[in-house]
Amino acid sequence: MNKIIITGNGQGRYQQEVSIGRHQLLADEPESLGGDDSGPSPMEFVLTGLGACTAITLRMYAERKDLNLTQVSVA
Repeated sequence: MNKIIITGNGQGRYQQEVSIGRHQLLADEPESLGGDDSGPSPMEFVLTGLGACTAITLRMYAERKDLNLTQVSVA
């Protein structure tokens, strides 16, 4: 698993730089909670992880069962 580093970058009240291996992302809170909405909130990151895991699991299952699955979308 890649090393994950979260660091406040001083660019906003809650803005955080997120480094996941070679990937660089921003996390922030929405304006309604005092942030700048410069990136997904921590809860949105959690939900994104769960949604991606669900979609990937469905894809893997379909491949193992030789099912013709053209697209998976999780909302």
